[in-house]
Amino acid sequence: MNNMTNKMAEHIHSIKTSKKQSLKVIGVGFAIVMLLMIFLVIFSLSRLHINNQQLEKIVTGHNVKAAFAYKMQFIARERIILLQAIINTVDVFDRDVLIERFHALAPKFLEAMNAELKQDMVEEEKALIDLQRKHMSTAAPIQEEVLLLALDGETDKSVSLLLNKAVPAQDKTLDVLGQFINLQFEQASQVAASAKQSYQDAVYLLTVSGLVALVLSIFIALFVNRKMSGLMTSLRGKEQEARILLDNIPDLVWLKDCESHYVWANPQFELASALEPGKVTGLSDREVWQASEAVLCQSDDRKAMESHTTIQSEYALTNHAGKSRQFATSRTPIYDEAGQCKGVLGVAYDITERNQLIEKIRDAGIELQFQKTALDQHAIVSIADVRGNIIYVNDKFCEISKYGRDELLGKNHRVLKSGFHPPAFFHEMWATITEGHTWQGEVCNRAKGDGLYWVKTTIVPFLDENGLPLRYVSIRTDITQVKAAEQLLQRSQEELEKVVQERTSELMEAKHALEADVQVRQQTEAALSEQLHFTRELMEVLPNPLFYKGVDGIYIGVNKAWETFFGRNRLDVIGKTVSDLYAVQPEVAQKHLEMDRQLFEHEGSQSYEISMEGPDGNIRHAVYYKATYTKFDGGLAGLVGTIVDVSERKIAEANIRQRNLELNELNQKLQETQNQLLQSEKMASVGQLAAGVAHEINNPIGYVYSNLGTLDKYVKDMFSMLEVYEQVEPGIADAEALARLQIAKQKYELEFLKQDVSELMNESKDGISRVKKIVQDLKDFSHVDVSEEWHWADLIKGINSTLNIVSNEIKYKAEVIKEYSDIPEVECLSSQVNQVFMNLLVNAAHAIEERGVITIRTGMQGDEVWVEISDTGKGIAPENLKRIFDPFFTTKPIGKGTGLGLSLSYGIIQKHHGRIEVQSEVDKGTTFRVCLPLSRQDFDDQGNTHTGQLSTH
Repeated sequence: MNNMTNKMAEHIHSIKTSKKQSLKVIGVGFAIVMLLMIFLVIFSLSRLHINNQQLEKIVTGHNVKAAFAYKMQFIARERIILLQAIINTVDVFDRDVLIERFHALAPKFLEAMNAELKQDMVEEEKALIDLQRKHMSTAAPIQEEVLLLALDGETDKSVSLLLNKAVPAQDKTLDVLGQFINLQFEQASQVAASAKQSYQDAVYLLTVSGLVALVLSIFIALFVNRKMSGLMTSLRGKEQEARILLDNIPDLVWLKDCESHYVWANPQFELASALEPGKVTGLSDREVWQASEAVLCQSDDRKAMESHTTIQSEYALTNHAGKSRQFATSRTPIYDEAGQCKGVLGVAYDITERNQLIEKIRDAGIELQFQKTALDQHAIVSIADVRGNIIYVNDKFCEISKYGRDELLGKNHRVLKSGFHPPAFFHEMWATITEGHTWQGEVCNRAKGDGLYWVKTTIVPFLDENGLPLRYVSIRTDITQVKAAEQLLQRSQEELEKVVQERTSELMEAKHALEADVQVRQQTEAALSEQLHFTRELMEVLPNPLFYKGVDGIYIGVNKAWETFFGRNRLDVIGKTVSDLYAVQPEVAQKHLEMDRQLFEHEGSQSYEISMEGPDGNIRHAVYYKATYTKFDGGLAGLVGTIVDVSERKIAEANIRQRNLELNELNQKLQETQNQLLQSEKMASVGQLAAGVAHEINNPIGYVYSNLGTLDKYVKDMFSMLEVYEQVEPGIADAEALARLQIAKQKYELEFLKQDVSELMNESKDGISRVKKIVQDLKDFSHVDVSEEWHWADLIKGINSTLNIVSNEIKYKAEVIKEYSDIPEVECLSSQVNQVFMNLLVNAAHAIEERGVITIRTGMQGDEVWVEISDTGKGIAPENLKRIFDPFFTTKPIGKGTGLGLSLSYGIIQKHHGRIEVQSEVDKGTTFRVCLPLSRQDFDDQGNTHTGQLSTH
């Protein structure tokens, strides 16, 4: 201690000794320090000012670039939505408006992109813009091709190209724009971190300077504080601008910490999660979304933080209010000044409507294709502009006109003019349709090669907003064969009328001759004899059979034509009655007697047609023309009659009727073939869908299922290890370590984790198993693994698979009760029988307006197996029961059903030689029973074919 004191004393002395020498040095040093401090203060303030200006410029630039990027995203999405609407729109005028809007968006997109390019950008931003331009140059031609296909009526191709190429290409453009926006956020974060570092450096320099000169430091601190206040005010203003931008974009934006707890979220996120404003802070995904979905969210957070890259996913999110929506999410890790990850920035946009629209477009495309196919099989369709120039024809039009489509498009309908109709015919037609009215009529057209054909035509004008015609749609039906039959019938009738007129004229001439003969007889006996001879000769040469009888009905005479017609000698007839003549045909005799009686009661003439057996044993048809004649004194003397043979006309009429029946049968067969074709196409689509589902889902599901098993084993091993740690825990002597262990257990809720992880694994396995079951049911339903041949099938298994397929259609409408009885396997086409079950189940669900019951029963009766499906719906009206199996008949509102379901089901069951029975009572429900033979051998041996039967109770 003394030694140290001495040293200090010596040191003080030394200081005092050198004080005078040091004062000058101190003064110079102080001056140097003051100058250095002033320099540091000026340097710090200038640096703060420069950083503030740079920060303001950069933040403003980022906001402008982000705004242009959001505008391009919105335009790109709207173009895809407009394309989908154009494909789905049937109305020509609505489609024109959508096309105009579609083309108007392209210049706006280029305008936004050019404005973006004018901004100052780093190399990474330029690379993203170049990549976005490349994707857009790829997407634009595809979109134009989709538009052209839609305008050409190629709905299937346009939908396929839209879904398979246009949407993925546009998604790439949206992804690049999303990366560009995320880059703006990252650069903004880096600028903020840089500004913070600059602020810390300036404060450090000011603090050091303040220690050198306190008074000067105070003034400098006040000056710096004023500058910093301006900087912070500017920063808060920029932060407010960024917050307003995030609060008003349509997407969901949130920020999480490293433990996946929410730090902040915008109002759209709070609205989607059904949380009160400001309540999301500090919550985990399990407290916001359903448990299984929370696992996916946390998994994506970990992937983003571990891979240091942006993770994008698509899945459904269901809030605790039960509302579920589909989202496309993007998660980007964010870092602090030290480069350490401090959380995740998430962005999601709602794709529910997009997915629903895609599904509706797909369904509408299929429905439109069915309707177009049905129409093209029967009708001849064309569309013309206001000048009558053809702008569309279907295949049926080309087939009947013998012209190719290229030969017709752009040509006027006059190319088909046959010259059969007068100009006034077409003037009346054009006058009708130009006034906006529908015109119907029968038209004779000329095909290529001078062939004529007849069509029954309906022309419907499509009007613009002013009520003026814009397009003319013509729907025609080929009636050439009907016209030929009408012409044949008309010619036959004309020939018959001609013959009748000739025979009547001859008869009248004969009558006049007889009257003249009577007058001559009164004058002279000799003249009378001559006239009688002339009359007899005249009767003999008449080509038609002639007879005359007295008032007592006894035949007085017949001519030679009569003898030929009946194959009898006149001597066998004269003096006899009709009853004697038609002894073996009493019904014919009775007819003649009744007509004679009427003629004698009401003198004059009569005619009637009758059928009778001829001398050759064949049935002959004849028309009798009779008239009364009188005596000299005016009294009734008898009747005279002639016969016209109309057997050939009857045969012609019968042939025409037979031809009509054959045409009707042919039309019925064509309709059945069409229904079968629709069924085949529908089942082929289902098969392709099932194959696609199996291919796209089975493999990843297998990986997930396998990984879940491995993960389950690893988790159990980890819990076993934890149990070992807990067993050795009492042996730890370090109290501080024990306390840390207890705190960690409480913090991470170890016991809860053990139970919850096990439950989560079980739920995941159950979910994967259900997905595999659904895929297998889809395969079983469509038999994608089995060729469409007759095979033995378990109907109950098919019913259960079908129920699984349509469960989403039924579960909200009805409770399903299964009352199965043991039944053997049935030889059938199982995919078609499953289609019948599906149609009946879906119809049962549609018939139930509120919560009801669907009961399924099975049983066996004799050599038949039956399946019964009952519902407690609104039932079927009695007047509709006999029509429910007719094609295109439906009791549902327009647009809710095609009317083909029960018709196809009826055809399938007929094909299996089974039957469908239905019982229904209005407001109480309907029961359908499907009966099938056990095997094809049963009905092949018996030769029986059952048809659908209807019964009402």
